[in-house]
Amino acid sequence: MVALLLALVLTLSVASLALAENPKVTLVVWSFADELRGMIDKYFVPTHPDIEVKYTLYPTDGSEYRNKLDTIIATAPTGDEAPDVFALEAAFVKYYVNSDTTAPLSELGFTDEDFSKSIPAMVQIGTDSRNGQQKASAWQSAPARCSTALPWLRNTSASPPLKNSRRWFPTGIPSWKPPLP
Repeated sequence: MVALLLALVLTLSVASLALAENPKVTLVVWSFADELRGMIDKYFVPTHPDIEVKYTLYPTDGSEYRNKLDTIIATAPTGDEAPDVFALEAAFVKYYVNSDTTAPLSELGFTDEDFSKSIPAMVQIGTDSRNGQQKASAWQSAPARCSTALPWLRNTSASPPLKNSRRWFPTGIPSWKPPLP
């Protein structure tokens, strides 16, 4: 399983930023996790002091985030509240990447060279499969092999599961602490 958080740019929102007459530009960012905010604060804000960043954090309970995103894209994609950048989850990233509501990153100055050292799967998931345009970029991937971890995840006792423990820890089982409540 690959868990991704991706940032995409709305086509019309980018155009509205470029055409804005107001010297103070606001970048509207929507996410469901603080990770995106941390990265923008650390890497983008210091190099773009004239751009105000407005964050909106929505819960991912059910489909609330997607519903809000779909509604704003359908009704007011260039409005002040519409996101210029938004985070996505692996479960629905292709829905937005393969749509006409998102812009190729090349329109913002990104080149193939910018993604040349990226993990190929991260580049592929951010690529519009209809035309090959790179529309998203991932900053993390969390592959997991649940079949190996499952005995550990299901364990609620004060001692670790012993089945196959020699395969995982040939020199012995490490000290064990029960999971926190």
